[in-house]
Amino acid sequence: MTGLSWAGTTTFGVAATGVEGLKTIVPAAGIASWYDYFNSQGTQFGNAPYSDLSWLSLYVSTRMLDQDDWAGIWQNYANYINQLNKDQNAHERNYSDVWKERDYTLHPEKFKTSALLVHGLNDDNVKPSILNSCTMPSRRQAKMSSSISTRETTSIQQPCLVVMVFRPMAKISMIF
Repeated sequence: MTGLSWAGTTTFGVAATGVEGLKTIVPAAGIASWYDYFNSQGTQFGNAPYSDLSWLSLYVSTRMLDQDDWAGIWQNYANYINQLNKDQNAHERNYSDVWKERDYTLHPEKFKTSALLVHGLNDDNVKPSILNSCTMPSRRQAKMSSSISTRETTSIQQPCLVVMVFRPMAKISMIF
């Protein structure tokens, strides 16, 4: 299973379910931990609305394009988005259940697939450090906020190859 950006994130999400039959994922600039995508040790990267979980949901929602479909779901979708924003902000950017539900690295034992992770070093959207949550030594501790809340993460135990692109179409460095 492969994908770029949002579709790359989907590969992590599917692999984290432990689904049978999935052999390899190839996420390119995929997000493995939504907390790490939006924050760096408790400090958000951007300002609202770009720092809200709901922003990307709205950005990639294609159901809006079908007017009949959208007319039937928009109120439920709006309620969900509003609740998501409230839940996210209730913990002042600290790692919480909202983020835990969207962290595909918490249960590496569910990953039954190998991975080829592809990422650009100059990506200022999905930061290259997102790969740390997949490749760092097992049981690392990460401080997630100024209130010193911590979370324990473990690395994916299946074979993993990381390809970093330094310049588009110019040079590839492989890190094992």
